[in-house]
Amino acid sequence: MENHEIIQRFKEKSEAMGTGFSVVIELEENGFCYWTWVDDYTCAVSKHNGGEVVVQAGSLSFESAMSISELYGRNPTSYYPSRYTDGSFVIIDSFNHKVFLGRDSSQAYHLYVWFQDTTLFISTSIIPFLGTVSMELDPIGCGLYTVFNITLAPFPLYKKIKPLLPGHYLLFNDLTQKSKPDLESDKIFWQVEPIDVDTSYKKAINKYEELLTTNILRHINNNTAGVFLSGGSDSAVAVAILSKILDPLNVVAGFMDTGSYTRDENNLVKILQKKYGFSLSPVLACFKQTNWKDIVNGAIRKNLEGTWPTFPAYLEMGRVIGEKLQKGSTTFNGELCLLDQGFNASDDRTRQLRRWLFKGPGRSLAFIPPILPHGARQIGQKLARKWRKYKTFLEVPFAFLHSIGRPAYFYGGYKAGFIGFPGIWQSYYGKYFSNSGLDVALGDMLVEKLFSNYVDRLASREWKQALATMSACWYSEASNMTMPLHAAISGSLAISFPFSDVDLMDYASSLPIAWTIDKKIQKDMAFENLSMPSEVAYFKKIGTGAGSETYFDIMYPSAQWEMLDEIKAHNYGLLQNHVDERIKLVETRKKKFGWQEFNLYCLAQYQKGIL
Repeated sequence: MENHEIIQRFKEKSEAMGTGFSVVIELEENGFCYWTWVDDYTCAVSKHNGGEVVVQAGSLSFESAMSISELYGRNPTSYYPSRYTDGSFVIIDSFNHKVFLGRDSSQAYHLYVWFQDTTLFISTSIIPFLGTVSMELDPIGCGLYTVFNITLAPFPLYKKIKPLLPGHYLLFNDLTQKSKPDLESDKIFWQVEPIDVDTSYKKAINKYEELLTTNILRHINNNTAGVFLSGGSDSAVAVAILSKILDPLNVVAGFMDTGSYTRDENNLVKILQKKYGFSLSPVLACFKQTNWKDIVNGAIRKNLEGTWPTFPAYLEMGRVIGEKLQKGSTTFNGELCLLDQGFNASDDRTRQLRRWLFKGPGRSLAFIPPILPHGARQIGQKLARKWRKYKTFLEVPFAFLHSIGRPAYFYGGYKAGFIGFPGIWQSYYGKYFSNSGLDVALGDMLVEKLFSNYVDRLASREWKQALATMSACWYSEASNMTMPLHAAISGSLAISFPFSDVDLMDYASSLPIAWTIDKKIQKDMAFENLSMPSEVAYFKKIGTGAGSETYFDIMYPSAQWEMLDEIKAHNYGLLQNHVDERIKLVETRKKKFGWQEFNLYCLAQYQKGIL
């Protein structure tokens, strides 16, 4: 397509996306002209001399747009965004030939950018980029999606799209046809910071409640609210506080009922509803209908960042909640609670050892001199390739020993290691491209593009805050953040992650570790201050690792083989060797249809969506 056709198509897709904002900036000989599209319920615009400020922050958009505009107007040449900036934003200053854009630190709202020819494309959604600027999937992003069941901002699923990490900004000065914006020059305006915490545990409980309640109050709109309720500690606390603040009948909770898979949570939700009196709207998450493909494929193509199999039911929850609330009301989702983040599953037998390694005396191993040469881990990789049946036992010890003295690899294991242990399991991530002709080390790329950003702070007294920031950015594009957003959009609602407030994240990361284990302070607060029944307040979360296979039997009982047929018919390019291997294992019943198969099915749908 010619550039003018791409611009026109980008604008058309922006206007059709329904929510968020898009900006197109066309560079000229002595400056630029621009075009914007903004929705009428999650965004706001503030005009200023020579341009405007566009913000997506849900119920806080107008306040945020005015604040940014005022701060920028005081001195455009030295403007720096406050770490308390709400939402994702773009400052367009055609008078000074400047564009300033930043990504929401709370993770709720996204921001994407690309520069092509003489045009800068910006949007809070991936939708306008696909089939215009971006015409193909990126094998690196797709490989990581199939490995981790997660997408990361440095590695989107699509080529020619730059997602910003939370709390990051880009500044483009002197924008004319003579300039080329550097999309890799993003810098940080927010990260989790240390603060002083009262030594009294009771006062700390009250402070935690105060910070969480204050943030929830800030986001309430129309004196009504929705909640995506799971029965876990975070969403239970959110619905309890909302029912305390508002008339409980004005609080609408959606719950995803997957039968036996969420049997415990079903009972917890009923206890919560009886205690607090909020309106409950359960959604049955099982796709036995003859038109399951239309429902599932439609949902997949709404969560284009990379989705989970729960999203069709999530989407229905958003629609059901939206029917009972006014347009623009806020729905709350319990994600990004930093208390004991990464160690919450009570049935995880490794978590005490991992806590010792990452948060206890064991963390010193990351900062002593390396005990293995960088190339020594290749021994484990070669042994793993030769005796694949024993690859875990052969390579993982080398990955762990290699990480000692290399903090980016050591702490990279916190999110990307073998069951969360230090070290990057290199051949596990590389096998997706085996015999493909692509020379790529995904583990090293993760270290270079993400984990290395936090090394200096991890070695300092602010290591707990560095770990918290790293955790937040790890989930930058993840489904547990994007699914609630798109589900809320389906009901014409705004979204809020109440635990990702700037002050609350600072506070949670600064608490003594003993108060955070198993979310102790939050559970005590729920029981003592919110009068939450003990069986809910102190419910122990069970991991879904081994049981996740059964999950597909419940949600997609009749669809798995049809999905597998579509996977077999699709060309996955550099991933094909791995795909063929997975198909064979499922067809011979050596593995059940699981996360990787569903993700491969999603990638086929995403490719169709681009074309």
